[in-house]
Amino acid sequence: MPQFDALIEKNKRDFDTRLAKARLLMAAAEWTDAMDELLEIVMRDKTWNDQVARKNIVAILELLSPPKAKGEQPVPGKSAGGIELTGKAAALDDPQAELVSKYRRKLSMALN
Repeated sequence: MPQFDALIEKNKRDFDTRLAKARLLMAAAEWTDAMDELLEIVMRDKTWNDQVARKNIVAILELLSPPKAKGEQPVPGKSAGGIELTGKAAALDDPQAELVSKYRRKLSMALN
């Protein structure tokens, strides 16, 4: 997306362009690139445009997280409340779970 990249290169705080680029990336299901653009917005201005960047990242993470079935058996390596107990070992079994976990951490660090 060279047209976006040129504008962003001129002005790193061009959040409208970053958001437009992220939305096109989301439409193309390029989740990591979209979340990277959105994280740039969050890191530079957490509250810009009613926190739209943060909200979009959360929406992507929810979309990528597998739904839990009712009455589902406990997940090995997690507590009853869903807290991860086994660390990276469990996430290595599922690359999508690792991606979700990675970007949750990145978002958390950007917000704190």
